[in-house]
Amino acid sequence: PYIKAWAEKHHVEVDITKEALTDDNVEGVAGYDGLSLSQQIPLSEHVYKRLNELGIKQIAQRSAGFDTYDLELANKYN
Repeated sequence: PYIKAWAEKHHVEVDITKEALTDDNVEGVAGYDGLSLSQQIPLSEHVYKRLNELGIKQIAQRSAGFDTYDLELANKYN
């Protein structure tokens, strides 16, 4: 797939999952710099807080709209 070739060319690691980001699986992003999500359910305050604590620097949304994101919480834990 294209993403594998892109990752090799740019010397980055890209892992893919189909799971939505939730309280139950947020610990799985430890060690990454950023996330590219197609999130269809809102993120909880716990998720925003843990993303900050885990050092996630950015979230890229891969779908139209961003109504599943709470910008106040995102800024609070940025």
